This record gives sequence, C-alpha cells and structure tokens, in this order.
Amino acid sequence: MNTSLLKKISIKLLIFLILLIFLSGSHILFSDIAGDTCSENFYSINNISKKNDVEYQFLQISILPQIENLACHNLVSSLNYESKSNELIVTFTYSKIYFIIQFLLLNLVLIYFKRYFNFNFYIILIIFDFFFIIQFYGLPPLSVLLKIINFNVVITVFYFFYLIYKDFLKSSPIKDFNIFEYRDYLKIFLVNIYIFIVLKHIDNFYFEEYFLHLSTWNINYSSGFNRRGLIGEIFSYFNFLDIRFLTLFVISNIFGLLFKNIYKICVSSQQTVNSLFVLTSPFYILFVLNDFSGGNFKEIIGYLSFTYLVLFNNFKAKRYLYLCVLLYVLALFSHSVNIFLFTFFLFYIYRYCNLELKKFLASLFFIPSIFLVIFYFSFNSDLNVFNTNDWCIDLQNSFNLDSSCENLSSTYMLEFKNNASFLENIRFTSTFINLNIVIGYIILWIVGFFYILDTPYFHKFYKDFLVLIILHTPLFLIAIDWGRWIHMFLFCLYTVYLSEEKEKAIYLSSLDFVKFVFFNTALYLPHFTKKFDINMIFNNQNDTFRVIEVFTNLYKFG
Repeated sequence: MNTSLLKKISIKLLIFLILLIFLSGSHILFSDIAGDTCSENFYSINNISKKNDVEYQFLQISILPQIENLACHNLVSSLNYESKSNELIVTFTYSKIYFIIQFLLLNLVLIYFKRYFNFNFYIILIIFDFFFIIQFYGLPPLSVLLKIINFNVVITVFYFFYLIYKDFLKSSPIKDFNIFEYRDYLKIFLVNIYIFIVLKHIDNFYFEEYFLHLSTWNINYSSGFNRRGLIGEIFSYFNFLDIRFLTLFVISNIFGLLFKNIYKICVSSQQTVNSLFVLTSPFYILFVLNDFSGGNFKEIIGYLSFTYLVLFNNFKAKRYLYLCVLLYVLALFSHSVNIFLFTFFLFYIYRYCNLELKKFLASLFFIPSIFLVIFYFSFNSDLNVFNTNDWCIDLQNSFNLDSSCENLSSTYMLEFKNNASFLENIRFTSTFINLNIVIGYIILWIVGFFYILDTPYFHKFYKDFLVLIILHTPLFLIAIDWGRWIHMFLFCLYTVYLSEEKEKAIYLSSLDFVKFVFFNTALYLPHFTKKFDINMIFNNQNDTFRVIEVFTNLYKFG
C-alpha cells in the first residue's frame, strides 16, 4: 500500500473520528464532571414523569470559556415538583454554539466526501435526519421531531430553488417544464408538512395546554344553537374517544386529504416553473406553518371541499362531487365564514365547468348558502340561545382544564363570540383597525398576486378577480383575522391556477427568480396582529415559521 493511499485513508478516518467526538464528545470527555446534577436525560426520567403533568423547560449554557459546561449538554439540570398543580418541571440544558459547531462540521464532511460519493437529495435528507436524532439525543423526542420536520420542509424548498436555478437559469431560461420530474420532492414536502401538523397538535393538546383549536372545533349545540356547532356536535357522538385525539385526528387528516388533492391537481395538469413558487409560497400551503395558530380553523373544511370540486371537473368522478357538497354543507354550519367561499365556487363553476352542469352545480352550493344566511340574520330567540358559561364548564370537564372561564376568555384560548350579531362583529373588528394595519395587509395581498400577475390566467380573469375582491371585502369588516381572509382568497385562486393547463415552455428571468426566492423565504402572512410593521414581517413572533428562520431557530428550544 503506497504512502499517498495511506494518507488519504488516514485523513478520512480522522474526519470520521472528529465527527464522532463532536457528536457524543461532551459525554465522553466530561462524563466525570457531570455528577448527580445532570446525569439524567429524557429517557431516564420518563418513569418519574409518567406520574405527573410535566412542563419541559430549556436552558442555554455557555461553553466559552467554561467548556466543562458541556458535561450537562442535552441533560436534565433540575427537577422541580409543584405540589399545588401536581406538575413536574424538567429543565434541560444545551449549548447552541456546540450544536452549530457539530452542524458545520457535518457540512464540511459532506462537502469533502462529495468528491468520492454521489450524494443525491434523499441520501442527504437521511444523513441530516440521522444526524439530528443523534445530536438531540436526550432531549424530549417531540421537540426533536418538530425540529427535524421543520428542517426537512425547508431543505426541500431550497432544493426546489436549486433545481429551478440549475434547470432554468444556469442552462436556459426558456425550457419545457415537467412536473413529474419534481413529484417525488413534492411528496416529501407535503408529507413533512402533514407530519408537522400532527406533531404540533399533539404538543399543543397534551403538553403545552394550548386549547384554542381544541375548543374551536368542539363548539356544539349542547348549550344552545350557534352558528359554529355542526362539526362539534358530530364530535359529541364520539365521546367514548379521547377528545384531544379525536380533534387532532380530524384536523390533521383534513390537511392530509387537502394535500393529497393538491398533489393530484398538480400532476394532472401541465405546470410551469412558476407553479413551484406558488406551491412553496407563504400564502398557500406553508400558511399553516407560517402561523400555526391561524392556520387550523374550520375554513380548511371549505378548502377541502373546493379541491374536490376541482378534482370533479378534472376527472368527472361523481364521488368527488358528493364529497364536495357534503363537505361544503359541513363547512358552512361549522363556521359561517365559509360562506365567503361561495363566490369562488361560482367563479370556478362558470369559468371552468361544462356548460350543461353550470346551473346544477351552482344550485348545489346556493341552496345551503341561503339557509346559512337565513340562520345568520335570524334574531329568533330560540335560534340565538347559547349559554357560554354552560359550554365553558362542559369544556373544562371534557379537557380537565385548570384555568377559569374568565382566564381562558381573556387569553383568547376559547371562542366566546359564537352568536354575535353582524353589527356586534363590525364594532368589535373596528376597535383593532388602523391605517397601519390596512396598508400592511394590502401590501401582503398585492405580493400574493405577484405569483400569478404575469400569467395568461391573470390576464384572462383579472376582471373576475376584481369582482371577487369586492365580494370578499365585507369579511374584513366583520372579523379581524385579516391574514386568514387573504389566505382564503389566495388559496382558491392558486388552486384554480394549478388546475389550469399551461404552456410547456416559459421564460424565467433572474429578477423573477430572486424575487420569488425572497418572498418564499423571508415573508410570512400573520393571521392577526394589533400592530403592523416591517419588523413584525421579518422577525420571528408568536410561534411563526418562515423558511429562512430555520437556520436561526434550528438550535433554539423553548
């Protein structure tokens, strides 16, 4: 064996050794320093924590110049028992700098070995996921999995950008686009978002005691009639199931079906490179990750219904129409905001569906919408009776809530405006409106249009879009969650755009590429805000998520 070969092998072995040391080095080098104060990790305290409600807290430790602090890296530094609440507070310590060093080292190793191995996207994704599992070992698994899934979504988005750059800018700006070349990456993108939604609801319902979505989806008719109670009334017939599990199962699988339908719509129609920017836009699928608290309300039932209408028109399968109508009725009487989707149903029916079916299809959605309007504006006392206190007590018993109804209401954890009149809603909304908010949301709405602005789709239907905007505007007067209403509008427009047959070849300029990469990585659409400014858009707030932040928040816990 010659000297040069031995040298190459030695270098490779050295790199692997360094990597192994940095992956588990803190416990190898400082195991004798740790002592009793931080000798346990999540798995060793699991038996203790099963007996109590547990709150996990995270504490960053400094390792410069006190490198011996790594003895407590990824370990439990304290266990505090609160006797009044029967709650165990577990504090984990970690070093963000040490995590970053490990991450950079892995990237250097991958870059070095890329000369010898042909790493494809799937291999890189598996390597990073395995790396994070090892790196975060000892911390609560749910927190770890959420970090990994977040990273998977982001790295997939950036891989889309890389493919677009390689195929359209580096080689030729005018090129035929084939969605089938991207469909496996699209599956990874959608599946990871679905997994994130499942895990996040588990975290909220079982660990964080965040009950807004839980209460919203479980409003029923047990305390009187209300305009948001149908889905909750259906839930009440399954009271033999754990209410948390039932709610997260339904919400998560509505999203699962929604993503499945969007995928079908994409692969069944000719797409352009612009379609990838739409799919990874913060105004479309990623809205639920951008603002999780605002992306899980009951309009998602209406979105699912709309995608089934598009699938029915594409494939002519009657089961899609049955599901579409059934879900539309369920959406209307589970939350009255879904009536504003009616205009988009009409737009799609009259612009895209078979001439002979137009009136029949329109009537299927018109009749239940009229019924809802009658109920909404009915001031009959028998219809408008809803005892909020009884409902809250029922929720407290069902969810084993410790907080009082007054506290839950003041922190927006429960919905208490179920039967407010039209004028009451306007008065409530007007207390939040100011010029700053109006300008901010208008700008974001305009940015949302940029994705379809330079397309035949926009040029053909811009007058229809103007009418839809006018018909959609009243929603901004009766409810303050303006980000949700913009998302509702753009979700329908984008879905129709993706269902269209498009030109195979499209020109992509460098400016367009930079513009959409910036929009899709740096922006997010807040569902609600009391103050709108540039810092709010670009800075992480209120459990938001934007693509570019994964690198700043990947190693930020708590």
